[in-house]
Amino acid sequence: LDAADPDERPDDVINVNAPPAFKGEGTFELVVNLAAVDAGRVGTNDVRAVDVVLVEPHLFGDKEVARARLDASALANRQGTVAVAGLKAGDYAVRLEARGLADASLNSATRKFSLAAAASAGIQAAVTSPASGKPAITFTDAPALYVQAGSTDGMVVRWASPQAVKASLALLDADGHALQTYTGEAGTGHRFAIGGLKAGTAYKYTALEAGVEVGHGTFRTNNPPEQQRFRFIAVGDTGQGTSQQYAVAHQMALWKPDFAVLPGDIIYPAGSASDYGPHYVAPYRPLIDHLCFWPALGNHDMLTKSGQPFLDFFDVPGRYYTFRYGQAQFFMLDSNQDPAYTQPQTKWLTQQLQASQSAWKFAVFHHPPYSSGEHGSSQAIRDAWGPLFEKYNVQLVFTGHDHDYERTTPREDYVKDGKPTTYVVVGGGGATTRPVKKSDFTAVAKASYHFLGVTVDGDRLVGDALDDTGASIDSFSITR
Repeated sequence: LDAADPDERPDDVINVNAPPAFKGEGTFELVVNLAAVDAGRVGTNDVRAVDVVLVEPHLFGDKEVARARLDASALANRQGTVAVAGLKAGDYAVRLEARGLADASLNSATRKFSLAAAASAGIQAAVTSPASGKPAITFTDAPALYVQAGSTDGMVVRWASPQAVKASLALLDADGHALQTYTGEAGTGHRFAIGGLKAGTAYKYTALEAGVEVGHGTFRTNNPPEQQRFRFIAVGDTGQGTSQQYAVAHQMALWKPDFAVLPGDIIYPAGSASDYGPHYVAPYRPLIDHLCFWPALGNHDMLTKSGQPFLDFFDVPGRYYTFRYGQAQFFMLDSNQDPAYTQPQTKWLTQQLQASQSAWKFAVFHHPPYSSGEHGSSQAIRDAWGPLFEKYNVQLVFTGHDHDYERTTPREDYVKDGKPTTYVVVGGGGATTRPVKKSDFTAVAKASYHFLGVTVDGDRLVGDALDDTGASIDSFSITR
């Protein structure tokens, strides 16, 4: 018997200590996905909420450990997250209960699982609302696959398992013909670096654990310079797990980018490892299995172990780095560091800009040199990096920190050569928006949840900022 609770011990039962298998603490995370046939019915006359009930089996009856409710506002975006922490290792069951009008029970389903000591686990469930009849609740346990570090000849595929297991990855061409199988070591974190690929080419992959398929996806290697057209997204200040974050993510998927750049504050409130599941993996699950997300460190990402969970989760070479896609080069910077000219990062940036032969140059970091929002402009970063951006013809700079959208007029504040730099604050990815004013450098400013889509085609660039409903809040173009 688990004798942890004296009130549950009958007097006529001999009490024993908990067996070794039940020692230790863990973190259990539930991710509940809603896949509605008609999303408009959710929150109206069908599924108004889903209750998540966690149960621990006991000899004298099951004990309810935790209960949470995903209401209509969460379900309307087809996905919600419930996290339960501090559980003892052992056997559990999770029950999902779909509820309608007047809190009426529509249907329920239960899944048993075991939690190993000092481990984490996740359960995926889909709640499908049919045209008529009761909603169907089904469980799926596919891990969250995500691709990283894309290049013209390679890609990294990663995922995590709740238990240590030997994993492998099968690579296939776009037609499904097997190319190669990669085998990894036993563990809970799986990383497969694939090389020797063709530029601008689509591939398929299958993830396996102990020889059993657990998921699959696709990816496309980076375009070579001669392929001049590509599309990417810039979105920042994302990871609060809000319904707006899911709504923006849905619009991002509809826009169909080739990749995304993230100018920081990816995980609120403190960049902890346990929040990557509910605040990053869950909202972006439909995207990250085939699109690279290239991140920069925000101030919230730094609050746990100086950003170590960020460096562990993402496949990046360091706190600042560069990558190329087609005719463009991106400079991913850490604006939490001192930007002075004498500092290593700024010296590195200067050398990289001097050496760059790319037609398009973009910088991505967190703290904005130009902003009319709550935090305002960072004059130190403007004075340190602004002259470099203008001198070496960086056409666009993407930042966050202020939770709004703001695009500046083309800036030539340091080098007047007819090749200005435009700055865009894209801090509306999901964290609570804040008011924004206008300054003498402002072209457009709006307090709105959003992302910015950028299409590059030869010597012309078009930017389209869309809100969480897909409506346009700004559009602009730059000719090189």
